[in-house]
Amino acid sequence: MKAKTILAACLAAALTVFPLAGCSNSSDHNSSSGESLSSDGLVDQYPDGTYRAEASEFSHDWKEYVVVTVKDGKLTSVEFDAENKAKDAKKSDDEAYKQTMIDGNKANGKPETYPEKFYKELSDSLMNASGDVDKVETVAGATTSSNSFRALAKAALSKAREGDTNTAVIDTGVE
Repeated sequence: MKAKTILAACLAAALTVFPLAGCSNSSDHNSSSGESLSSDGLVDQYPDGTYRAEASEFSHDWKEYVVVTVKDGKLTSVEFDAENKAKDAKKSDDEAYKQTMIDGNKANGKPETYPEKFYKELSDSLMNASGDVDKVETVAGATTSSNSFRALAKAALSKAREGDTNTAVIDTGVE
């Protein structure tokens, strides 16, 4: 009986220790994708810097863009907005555009939204998803801009993974 107890204890210890034999929290090891692991075990995907992607075309006299900032390998800020052709105004600050959008959505039975609101919602969503663009949901009443945001964010994060601070210019499919 005593031999069975000792054998059971040894087996339990072996099952606890052996699965951990290959584990380490050292930042020297690489993951299977070649990215380095930080001391907390999370993947550091991005070199520090500011990365931008913008639409290749203007839509209704505005060109949308996304700027992501990375510090210590982590996303620290996301800015989504649109600039006019003169680059002296942002869509999120345009009160006339805001009111037109609110009125148009209301007339079509859509939720009240406008650039200042949904640009922030989408940016915050990407931050909350730790940069996982696929987890960013469409904002009701701003479907086209939500799709544009996801495309621009993917392009900006792709530049970030490469450490390339040149602006990515992409076709977002918005006319």
